[in-house]
Amino acid sequence: MNPSMLRTFVAVYEEGKLTLAAQRCGVTQPTITNVIKMLEQDLGESLFKRGGQGVVPTGVAHSLYFKAKNILSELDLILNTGWDSVETVKVGIPPIMSPHKHQKILRTLNRLSNIGVRIHICHKRQPSDIKIGMDDKRTENELFIPLWNEKFKLCIPFEHPLNQLAEITPSDLDGVEFVVNPRCFNRKRIARVTSGNKRAIKVTAHAHSKPMLIQLVRAGYGAALMSDAMLEGVQDVAIRELSGSEMLIRYGILVVADKAEELPYSQIINAIKTIDFSAL
Repeated sequence: MNPSMLRTFVAVYEEGKLTLAAQRCGVTQPTITNVIKMLEQDLGESLFKRGGQGVVPTGVAHSLYFKAKNILSELDLILNTGWDSVETVKVGIPPIMSPHKHQKILRTLNRLSNIGVRIHICHKRQPSDIKIGMDDKRTENELFIPLWNEKFKLCIPFEHPLNQLAEITPSDLDGVEFVVNPRCFNRKRIARVTSGNKRAIKVTAHAHSKPMLIQLVRAGYGAALMSDAMLEGVQDVAIRELSGSEMLIRYGILVVADKAEELPYSQIINAIKTIDFSAL
């Protein structure tokens, strides 16, 4: 594994399409494909899945991306002494969100090299100056600038009795068995949806990742409430709207209020605000 391979991987991750990554790197598409294959062989893991709109990063790719960006940033810092006097802005991006929205944000940030700052992409657990996150995660001194909303939907096997209903409401979840991811949608949050029901919901299994949650649903362990981002690309289970329930995740920019109008923060914020998140 070398810096050139990492730069190719980053290009594919950020662009979301092999053709765009090839144009960005100034090479042919087969070259991009071969580099990704070599990288996958080195890691012993799959990095991308082919989809109708391009390539979709796997969980391993999400983890590698943040490490690769940091390695390449440090390498650039060593090779380009001019960076010593350039301000660094740390932008935090959660790894679990819609791949398409993820890539739009990353492409936009990558094009901001002309504003005279070094943009450092951070994992959500790392300190950052600006971050993309949920409104209920903001601190008292942070400003929330809304970008898009995501709905929670019911994920069930095709043969589940609920899937026979023309419309599913919270009252239909009375006594239904659920599988949950305690970190993102725990028993308390499900209880809010089913608070008017006579019987409490029953949690049959816990999952600590999106793939495991989907696998448990497929295997018939129970239903799951999952966001649009978590269900993106999922086709082998039934995905149903929950009528009469406004369960939303509000995503936006989180930034300390005093910094929002300052340069270069305002430039980064304005660039992200121009993204059309409604289109794929």
